[in-house]
Amino acid sequence: MAEDIGINTIEATGYSFLMEMIYYCEKNHFKIKEVPIHFGRRNHGKSKISQKEVNFTIKTLIKLSFKRLIRVQKNIGINNKTKGIIK
Repeated sequence: MAEDIGINTIEATGYSFLMEMIYYCEKNHFKIKEVPIHFGRRNHGKSKISQKEVNFTIKTLIKLSFKRLIRVQKNIGINNKTKGIIK
């Protein structure tokens, strides 16, 4: 399973690691199920996640979005060619 996902190519760490794992699981047609976790409202203190981690996660999401877009465009091109449609 790890080889199918391409776990050796994952660059992300921390919170964005989950985003990249989901991307590769979806790419390889694994079933993904969400299990909600409900946290109570924070009454005092502040989040432990740093601004640097937030920025890295956003960067990871943008990178994965472009990868997915390119993958989808390639699949559309392949499907059109097999139907005899050339763009």
